[in-house]
Amino acid sequence: MIHFIVNPSSAGGRGKKVWDKLELALKEKEVPHQVHFTHRHRHAIELAEQILQEDSVQAVVAVGGDGTVHETAQPLIGTTVPFGFIPAGSGNDFARSLGIPRDIDQALDRILKHDPRPIDVGQINYSYFINGAGIGFDGAVSKRTNNSKEKKWLNQWKLGRFSYTMNVLQLLFTYQPTDF
Repeated sequence: MIHFIVNPSSAGGRGKKVWDKLELALKEKEVPHQVHFTHRHRHAIELAEQILQEDSVQAVVAVGGDGTVHETAQPLIGTTVPFGFIPAGSGNDFARSLGIPRDIDQALDRILKHDPRPIDVGQINYSYFINGAGIGFDGAVSKRTNNSKEKKWLNQWKLGRFSYTMNVLQLLFTYQPTDF
């Protein structure tokens, strides 16, 4: 059984729209699957932990953005359970870095071929990261963007990535280095 962890709120609701299309494709291809929707920050971690307790797990697939990828991967690191990703976020850096297509059917076909490949994992304190870790200026841009109203508004027009550019330009003039 393939388990899908879906963040319906990613990219201002794009996650739900992507899931709706993905679910039709899964039914058409008669792929046994189960869906789990996230409802809050860090919920994907809990869902992935619960899924790992089941016997018939073929793979776990995150549907959302980089935050959903980060959370879903945490419990899977160090296991033999394959991890897949269907991009439905605003930035989708993880998908771009691995060449995962934004096209839902292409991304699903890649998962169904079941050709898992190892990826590098980093660790900071007790948390892992599989995409990247930002500190300083990079972290400030991410934090500001994720909390901005502009990102939510731009996501409605499929321009969510532009919000990162806007915040980079704003922070170039206001960012103050910090000690850590």
